[in-house]
Amino acid sequence: PEHGSYSIGPGSRIVARDPAARRVADTLADDLRVAGHGTVPVVRQGAHTGDIVIGVDPSASRLGAEGYELRAGKSLFVTA
Repeated sequence: PEHGSYSIGPGSRIVARDPAARRVADTLADDLRVAGHGTVPVVRQGAHTGDIVIGVDPSASRLGAEGYELRAGKSLFVTA
């Protein structure tokens, strides 16, 4: 594992390029709203610094059915 950090900011968005990623992104957006982070928009493309980028990789069996991988830096990359 590597070390990194990420903080959600007022301009943060969730980027989800395909329907499977969009389902994950919509759930995350709801969870963030309930947690007090306001409305975080979900967009299809154009990731910028500060965004959360969702990817779904069906070949990543090492993650298991409910697992995910995080890479943090200027943006947060989530692979499920």
